[in-house]
Amino acid sequence: MDDALFNSPRRPVDQVGKIIETAFAGLPPISGLMGPSGGKALSLEERAKLEDADKKLGAWDQLRIGGSPTEMATYFTTAALYWRYYGDNERALERLERAVALDPRSVYAREKLGQTLSYLAADTSPGSPEKAKLLRRALSELEQAKKMQSPPRAETLHALAWTYDELGEYGRAAADYRDARARAPAHADAYTYNLARSLAKAGEFSEALRELEAIVNTGDFALWAENDHDFKKLRASSYGPVFAELIKKAKAQRGL
Repeated sequence: MDDALFNSPRRPVDQVGKIIETAFAGLPPISGLMGPSGGKALSLEERAKLEDADKKLGAWDQLRIGGSPTEMATYFTTAALYWRYYGDNERALERLERAVALDPRSVYAREKLGQTLSYLAADTSPGSPEKAKLLRRALSELEQAKKMQSPPRAETLHALAWTYDELGEYGRAAADYRDARARAPAHADAYTYNLARSLAKAGEFSEALRELEAIVNTGDFALWAENDHDFKKLRASSYGPVFAELIKKAKAQRGL
């Protein structure tokens, strides 16, 4: 796409940008959201605002009057995050693909594209060729995002770890979970729980228990582990009694 088309004096760039930003500003704040929401319900008014903002964005993109490629990529990423938050991963994927096409250097857009592909894979039948294809594509986008950062963001590493885990590459998943934890102490407990899941699936039961023990006093992570399918092999192993004692300890601390 020719940048000169975006820099033409014939278009009111600032005005168009403000219109797009105002359209999104009419929606609930999306900052701080992590991961898929599972499809948060939109009110009729919110849906209308999102559809209107999205329609304006698409029209101005086609007319090439919305801003520079970098600006438009940012708007498309914003639209994608709203669609993803409200449960429409397919539409989010389309917006993120456009964002990356407009600005291939956008680490954030590429990271969100990889995440969204992994979320779509999660909704696909286990073991299907389509699931594997989505995961491999997610991995490609996330690895590119990682290479574009120095050092990589914890969220990029977490998304990579989750994707490697889904592909059965538990060693690489564990490494990225550990790296993410080191870079984002505020989310250490969540990363530790997911690390324990990968270790358990890899048959590293003593290591998985060590990680769970570290978070037994924080949140409900140890309680979640009681029925988490990812700990099935651990529960059935010779380490099962130790795992059961850990869950019992977690419950006792919460008066359960």
